[in-house]
Amino acid sequence: MRNFTLSKFVGVALALALGFIAPSTLKSQEAGVASASIVPTIVTFTGAMSRPGGPGRAFASPDTITADFSLYETQEGGEPLWSEAKQVQLDELGHYTVLLGSGSAAGVPRALFTRGKALWLGVRTALSGSVELPRVLLVAVPYALKASDSDTLGGLPASAFALAKPVAAEEAADRQVIENLAAAFIPDAHPQVISQSQTLFTGTTTAPSSLVEVQQKGTGDALLLQSSIAGSTSNLLIHGQSGASPANVFKVDTLGDLTAAQGAYSGSTTALNSAILNATQNGSVSSFSSTSSLPPAAILGNATTASGYASGVVGISSAPNEAVGGVVGLNTNASAKSDGVVGIALSTKGTAVNGVALATSGGTVGVVGEVHSAGGTAGEFINTAGGYVLYTSTGSSGQTPVFTVNSSSGAQFYTGVTVTGALNVTGALNVGGAKHAVQKLPDGRSVALNAVESPDSWFEDFGSATLEHGVATIKLDPTFAQTVNTGMEYHVFVTPSGNCRGLYVVEKTPTGFEVRELNKGKSNVAFDYRIVARRRGFESERLEEIPPARATF
Repeated sequence: MRNFTLSKFVGVALALALGFIAPSTLKSQEAGVASASIVPTIVTFTGAMSRPGGPGRAFASPDTITADFSLYETQEGGEPLWSEAKQVQLDELGHYTVLLGSGSAAGVPRALFTRGKALWLGVRTALSGSVELPRVLLVAVPYALKASDSDTLGGLPASAFALAKPVAAEEAADRQVIENLAAAFIPDAHPQVISQSQTLFTGTTTAPSSLVEVQQKGTGDALLLQSSIAGSTSNLLIHGQSGASPANVFKVDTLGDLTAAQGAYSGSTTALNSAILNATQNGSVSSFSSTSSLPPAAILGNATTASGYASGVVGISSAPNEAVGGVVGLNTNASAKSDGVVGIALSTKGTAVNGVALATSGGTVGVVGEVHSAGGTAGEFINTAGGYVLYTSTGSSGQTPVFTVNSSSGAQFYTGVTVTGALNVTGALNVGGAKHAVQKLPDGRSVALNAVESPDSWFEDFGSATLEHGVATIKLDPTFAQTVNTGMEYHVFVTPSGNCRGLYVVEKTPTGFEVRELNKGKSNVAFDYRIVARRRGFESERLEEIPPARATF
């Protein structure tokens, strides 16, 4: 059995494999190193071993043994951070030199030397029964591995960046290279960048050039901002300021809320269903109360000023074509009762939707409602608390009412109304003035004929008949009989059209009546009759009193 110990008096020298090792010395160890165009992560280690019995006992030259080299965080104990087995050639005095990391293309992991912690090297021979030799502290030279990062920026190769746009020659001197960039960004074992301290990017550019430009040529994020602080309006992810005395321009907090002093989004898009600013809302709630809250929205306009005039959302369109609005609401739900545009006002004097056409000429319209369904409604007005459902007015300030609809007093016209076509009224028609039938005369004039009024609700019918031997039986028109209540007393007025003893009515039934000549006369005289009966369903109405709210004549 051969036992070896690491000589106590042997110094340890470590360096990056930058060509300082003689090829004749390390030829056999270089065979396993993959060729590459970057600096390999290989560490040179020189040591010495002695046989039991102390230094001075010569080895056979050359003598080859197998040893394990391991890196630890502590001088004693612990698990190795990295290990590699090597074939070590000893000279007569036991000296040897090895290339740590030459056994694989990856070499010694760079991250071991960027952690800011001490590293200890332990050596253990492969002979049975051997123990690890006292560990050796690695000193400054191995940390020169960081120099291999000199051909990258923040650990990223040049291919990950795009050239900035050129600046004027007189400004080139003002555009500084940020000296602490490499120190502030330290790469780890993964293709990521971790900021170790606060970094300030300063310089001078002229548009359209940029001080910092990030260009993503792959499929990942061009820029990812993360905060370990829980979502809060007081913790900011981005904070933009401008001016000599910096003033807030915009803020993005860790809840994702954007607060901007003033901003504009401009651009050009010609594709259908496209937008300069596109906000998509993927969340929802099952219900909400419009008097106290709003459903989740893709865009919310909120004007919080306590005085003056301000708008939450304003849409302006300068397009010359029709059917193009400043604000367009589109609801694509094909079945549910849903809205394209919803206006909600919480003020006691608020207006939920206000349409104003400012042009002083032309056929302008303030609000248009349009539907394409035969079962749809172009305009719907609902007042759940009573009062006015519709109020129309005219004048420069809208102080002259034209037509109103009130849930208690009904509809009211304040000016003349012209109806072309039939006017169908369900309910009572209360008229403060006269009810006229307008008749156009052959001479071109039109005259008003007044309606006959009555305290009761009567229907009338007229007819003519002839006595036969002093008697005539009259049947009521079946249709007329259905409009009146002939089960109640009704009136019949007869007028003879010739000389007779007089006429009278007997045997009035729900279907007709009988007319006879007085004094048992037997004449065959013609006569006219008029029937007056109470309207079916309105038999008890007589001089109905109109409430003051409806008597606004």
